[in-house]
Amino acid sequence: MIVLPLASEKGISTFEVGFQAEDKRAEILQADKIQLPASDIAIGRDHLSQMLSLESYKDKPEELTKWIRKNAAYNPRARVIYVTTGNYENTDFYDVYKLPLPPEKPNILVDFLYGFLVNDLRFTIPNKEKGKELSFSRIGLNSMINEETINEISKIKEASINKQDFFYRLEQSNYEDRLELLDFLNTLSFTPIEHGTFETSLMQKLKEGFQAIHDGKWLKSIQKFENMAEDNFEQYMALNTLNHIFYEKSLWFEDQKIYQKKSVA
Repeated sequence: MIVLPLASEKGISTFEVGFQAEDKRAEILQADKIQLPASDIAIGRDHLSQMLSLESYKDKPEELTKWIRKNAAYNPRARVIYVTTGNYENTDFYDVYKLPLPPEKPNILVDFLYGFLVNDLRFTIPNKEKGKELSFSRIGLNSMINEETINEISKIKEASINKQDFFYRLEQSNYEDRLELLDFLNTLSFTPIEHGTFETSLMQKLKEGFQAIHDGKWLKSIQKFENMAEDNFEQYMALNTLNHIFYEKSLWFEDQKIYQKKSVA
């Protein structure tokens, strides 16, 4: 499970990040109905375990996306990929997901995020929750979308005579990759995690408790989590501003009223 922590009005809100189009199928016995091992990826009749070790690309999500894109090009009839999870504990059963193909055009951040989500699914042990936190800064989003790029894109829009001209100017100014990133993010789902809101008062009590018993490890972990949520919030605001410039509407779940943004002074 990929978890996005965001600073909010209440404290820190957390969301599970995934594909909107994912189609979780019934648990399937490894030797039955589908000829794939656990933690595999199938594109048409070809699959990862035919060519490479299942551990391949485990820590290289962008390379996994490139492999999927390349093999999808060799399978013109392929419209989706099938991803098997790890086995349920002490069984030969696993889950199968049907997922969309990655965007045809390479994009460094989109390729990382797509592969990151696919890897998370294929190495998941069903019914065993374990979250991986998503940090926007850690994946380099702040180098692609920041105040400078937002101002430049805003100027390009003001100078454009229509939407078609705007997108043409974006491409000419090498800002098209920002639009590609937003388009990909808008295809994902951001689902509130049950009991995943950590109020400010609770976080403060936890820090005071760990300070009292001199537990520096847990105190550092909480502070790191808070810092990540604050940083993600700032990045989210930049993404939301850019989405307004491109599409004149809010980003993701803001329209769904499931996230109370932190007030900005």
